[in-house]
Amino acid sequence: MDLHKLALIAVLTVNLIGHSLKGKTARSWVRYNEKQERDTVWVNDQLDGFRRSTKDSSWLPTLIQVREVSEAILYPQGLARSHFALGQYFSSHSRGDSAIKHFKVAKTLFDELSQAQDRIIHDYSLETRRKLAYQYLWLKPEGNDSALLYMQEALNMNEQFSSSQNSRTYSLFAHYFNKVHLGDSALKYAKMAIEVDPENLAGYDVLGQTYGRRGVPAKALETFLKGYELAKETKDDYMTNLLASNIGIFYTNHGEYEKALSYKLISLDYYKTHLPKSPNYANSLSVMYTLYAELGDFVKAKYYIELAITKAHSLNLTNQLPWFYLTQGTMYLEDLQLLDSARISFERSLEYGNLVDEKEASSLAYLGLADIEIAEGNWRKAIKSLLASEQLTNVTKIKRHQKELNKKLSKVYEGLGDYKRALGFYKKYKSQADSLFNAESIEKIARLESKSTAEKERLELLKQQEVEREILNARIEKETLVRDYAIKGLLLVLLACFIIYFLFRGAKKNVKTIKNQRNELLKLKTNRDNLTQMISHDLRNVLSTMVNITEPAHHHIPSKQLQHTSVFALNLIDNLVDVQRYEDDGFNLNKTKHSIHQLISNALANVKSLADSKDITFEVNFGQDFEVNVDGNIIIRTIYNILHNAIKFSSAGQSISIYTEYDETEDSLTLHLKDNGVGIDFNEAPRIFEKFWKDASTANHVSATGIGLSFCKMAMEAHGGTIDVKSEKGKGSVFSIRFEGVRKELSLAQIPTSPSELSANFRLSPQEIRLIQRKLPGLFDVKAYEGSKLQHYIQSVERLRIRREWVDKLKEAAAKCDQKLLTFLLNKSHK
Repeated sequence: MDLHKLALIAVLTVNLIGHSLKGKTARSWVRYNEKQERDTVWVNDQLDGFRRSTKDSSWLPTLIQVREVSEAILYPQGLARSHFALGQYFSSHSRGDSAIKHFKVAKTLFDELSQAQDRIIHDYSLETRRKLAYQYLWLKPEGNDSALLYMQEALNMNEQFSSSQNSRTYSLFAHYFNKVHLGDSALKYAKMAIEVDPENLAGYDVLGQTYGRRGVPAKALETFLKGYELAKETKDDYMTNLLASNIGIFYTNHGEYEKALSYKLISLDYYKTHLPKSPNYANSLSVMYTLYAELGDFVKAKYYIELAITKAHSLNLTNQLPWFYLTQGTMYLEDLQLLDSARISFERSLEYGNLVDEKEASSLAYLGLADIEIAEGNWRKAIKSLLASEQLTNVTKIKRHQKELNKKLSKVYEGLGDYKRALGFYKKYKSQADSLFNAESIEKIARLESKSTAEKERLELLKQQEVEREILNARIEKETLVRDYAIKGLLLVLLACFIIYFLFRGAKKNVKTIKNQRNELLKLKTNRDNLTQMISHDLRNVLSTMVNITEPAHHHIPSKQLQHTSVFALNLIDNLVDVQRYEDDGFNLNKTKHSIHQLISNALANVKSLADSKDITFEVNFGQDFEVNVDGNIIIRTIYNILHNAIKFSSAGQSISIYTEYDETEDSLTLHLKDNGVGIDFNEAPRIFEKFWKDASTANHVSATGIGLSFCKMAMEAHGGTIDVKSEKGKGSVFSIRFEGVRKELSLAQIPTSPSELSANFRLSPQEIRLIQRKLPGLFDVKAYEGSKLQHYIQSVERLRIRREWVDKLKEAAAKCDQKLLTFLLNKSHK
């Protein structure tokens, strides 16, 4: 073999080996990409599953594995989300330090990813900052500054992206200002949270707490109850039970212990079952102590406060321990045999109160220690505790604590013999008490004043000579008498001024009341006259017509005329009764889901005979159907009233347009009903919905009750919707009925109606057309909104030999009220 052949074989061998290696490398690369894609999908599935789970302990190994896989496949978004999920897990299990560690890593990773301006990444980065703020605010006693920093960052991110998520950040700000005793700022941000998002349940929670701290109990209860009902409506179990807990605490603080117990048991069962490691669980146990103690069941009370302390220690809830030990000490203080146990509890409360800077609890703990010293007669030690409490109370400025402090200081100084100071503190205490005139207070003041005078005289006698004592006493007595007379005279003058003022104010108020009552009587008289006129004219005409129709001489009158007259009379009476009942008690709605097309069709069927009598046609634009959650009978009557008016005020041969309009931005659906009738003067349009109001320019030409549109407005207000009118004299009117909370994803599917979308199976053959013309000739003239009539024809068609596909499509046209599809199906020109 020569050299040329050897060289050629060598080249071919090298090329074959190279191609083989390249193929192997390519296949390996494809397999690697496929595995990485599968791992990415697995990571996302696990993280999505964790978001929907209850975050039980079994998730921890999976979340750690997700983090490791994300690192291995270099998937930064999965790595960031896995750290975020781990932070959520540790937060829900009250492991604050671990939660903060993972949230900080997640924040760094999301900030790096946010360069792409991805909205999902932005939302995660924003939520991470809120989670960090929450951890520092509640789980880190010294973390106020860090919490404020992360809240401000979250707020800045919202403003940068024009986000609507400010509400949740405002809630955190409100909690922060409550914690640092800045009530005005807390109230401001709590209100802003609800204004930005009325469905922010956390906003209702913090606003209720803020009102409670500021001494506005009625507002606090109203806010808690409103949030509680909203939470139940939205099926948010966590917030439902948190708000139930706060309502229970409110009733506890106001002495309604039976009501409080019912709400607290709801909350306690939820925490025990779903969140046994929640800080709120321990707090609920503490409140249960108070309830059972007030109800006289001290065995259960002692059990619950000890259980609350144990739970707080197990969860490392140092911010709650000052209050729990304070409660336990107060319980022991009731028994003089347990004063040593009470002292230990109050000292533990001070220890943890100083640790977490809880000034209010520390102030009360000092008061408790003072009570122990007073009981043992240690007046000096008691003063020391009370002065320490006074320093803290001056910071918290809680009036009920200041009142108790002054009372105890008075008692201690009385025990020390310093009656002047005792009298001063007791007067301060009484100025803050609810009443200054009870027998016990008068007796105590008299006793202290007597002791103070005696002490003063004794000191003066030591300084003066015996011969000057009587002169000095006489002078003092004279000055005291003059002063008393001067004070009494001034009080009499002030009392006379107040009496004159209140008499004048009462007279002025009486004049105003009489004027208001006169106006109300005039209004009632006007309504009575209008009602009498309506009954004597409109209702009498309707009943007279019905009597004439039922006479033998008028048996030829069509039944549809009788039906319309009956429907009108019934609707008139129903409107009158319901308007009066709504003004007294409000509508009692029976809401269910209805097709808007079906509601319109039912109303059209009720006015068809009246429209036919005036040769008035309806231009119904049935587009996409929607489900509305309403009281069907009330809405049908509302649409009927408007259509009935439109027919009455329209000339013969005119048409009425009906169409709907959906607003995606506000999730609202508006039904428009447009007529070409006489219209309403621009200045009179705002009064059209008033009860018994009639347009003076048309009252003599067309019968009108003045009650139907009043019913319509009340009905839509009861549903949370609106009704408006746009009208111009001589150019007709457009009534717009707006339904709120109609979500697009709940809309009914629009059926295909164009001939190109329908197969030949949906067209009648000539034989089928002739069969229907012979058996059911009226079917070709029926309209989609004539629901009951169309259903009757469908039942008859099913007995004929018509194709099943065509009959099913006919049923679909009836169910959807689709006139376009019905016209196509009944088209006799099909071949």
